Amino acid sequence: MWKAFVHAKTPLWIKLCMVGVVAYLISPVDLVPDPILILGWTDDLVVITVAMWLLGKAIPPEVKAEIEGPK
Repeated sequence: MWKAFVHAKTPLWIKLCMVGVVAYLISPVDLVPDPILILGWTDDLVVITVAMWLLGKAIPPEVKAEIEGPK
């Protein structure tokens, strides 16, 4: 994801979403508060996993090809 973030051809909206995911992770405001032990951490894990999966799908194919290199 970092290579896609710094790539010039990655759209700005994807980069902003990536920053938003990191901000959500470090933010004290969550869907379920972290002091509720298992549920607090689980919602972070689910939100970040789904967001990264969706962002991975949204990265343009030409950016993925340049990042992955020759096969």
